[in-house]
Amino acid sequence: MLFAIDESEIQIEERSHTILGAIGVQDLSALGSALNKLKREFGLTPVDEVKWNGMKPMPQQSREALSQELMTVLHESVPLVVISEGRNKQVAAERLAVQITDFAGRPRSPLAAEPMELIFDEEILDDEPRYLHYLHSLAPSPVASASVASVHSHESAAIQLADVLAGFNRLATEIALGRANKNLLLREDQLDIKIDLLSYISLSLRWAMWGEVPPPPNPDNVTFDANWPFKHIGGYGLRIHSSVSAGTIEKIYDSRVVYMGCLR
Repeated sequence: MLFAIDESEIQIEERSHTILGAIGVQDLSALGSALNKLKREFGLTPVDEVKWNGMKPMPQQSREALSQELMTVLHESVPLVVISEGRNKQVAAERLAVQITDFAGRPRSPLAAEPMELIFDEEILDDEPRYLHYLHSLAPSPVASASVASVHSHESAAIQLADVLAGFNRLATEIALGRANKNLLLREDQLDIKIDLLSYISLSLRWAMWGEVPPPPNPDNVTFDANWPFKHIGGYGLRIHSSVSAGTIEKIYDSRVVYMGCLR
């Protein structure tokens, strides 16, 4: 599996934090084709970058529609996100490597025997040999023998989507910590669905993000209620390494708890 990694930055309790978004993909060609199809539909050329910030200007309505379609493409990946205190991107990359190691090491994980490749947007790794040495310390995980490369984002569809993932998670974190939420009107199966942005981000990734659904309170009487089944991605697909208050970390994690039952 290939993991593509890009970064963003966020202030939490007035402290700088690095966000790394990683998407794991099995079929890089299919991902590139899907992204190029979207670019054509939205009037972009294959060489135009899809980015959270700095994209070719387009009407706001089109930009929002593109964002929704990009979220659909992300469904076909393994999204992992790490929020690491400070601006040291290589330290954040080491923490992400541990997260990927833990993901690959799940019971019966098919990744345990797969070769792995990590590609980073340029400027994340400042010392690639040192990073490779760190990966070797994670043996016997497949991450220990992963190949590593840094690429220009315009050359990689996967890096562009990792940038989008990092941006969505920055926005979701800011909303969880007090930024104004907004309401969206989605069209699905010829029905208009009203949803707030934070819920949309969490629900859109609920099947793709690594997490855990705690067992039902009463295994002998399984019912859908306010406590079950909800997926918790905090500590799994989303990890925070920070000295900010425990309450702030809990608030971020709680904002990503998502209902896994039928929404209708």
